[in-house]
Amino acid sequence: MKKKIIFKSISLGCCIFFCLAICYPCINTMAYVFNGYICPNPSNITYSIDSSVGPYASDIVHNAEAWADYCPELGMSSLSHSGFIRFRGDLTVSNGAYATCYHNTSFHTITLYNSYTSASPENRAETIVHEVGHALGLAHC
Repeated sequence: MKKKIIFKSISLGCCIFFCLAICYPCINTMAYVFNGYICPNPSNITYSIDSSVGPYASDIVHNAEAWADYCPELGMSSLSHSGFIRFRGDLTVSNGAYATCYHNTSFHTITLYNSYTSASPENRAETIVHEVGHALGLAHC
């Protein structure tokens, strides 16, 4: 009886070890890594919204500023033009993406595409937060 318990314990231990050895490389708790860019003044991040985003400006304001709600060290404020992060719309382009973030030496442009217009409110919120993360210097892992 004692040998059966020891054998079962060893078998179970080997199974767990084997599963972890196979699955561990697939498990990654980091969603983002730095992309080599560092935001020069995170306590004073400005953003501007071009009129080309149409009725989605309120999405941008609410969700871009959500970064400051969860990261109080970030200061997010809106400018009428020429912000550090510049939102624009290219809402007639159907490329399958909701949005993209392009880096320039002095500012970042987040462009919203046609797919964004038909996304759920949750997906639109996630998209804005995600793209602002890229503008702040985060890349995919």
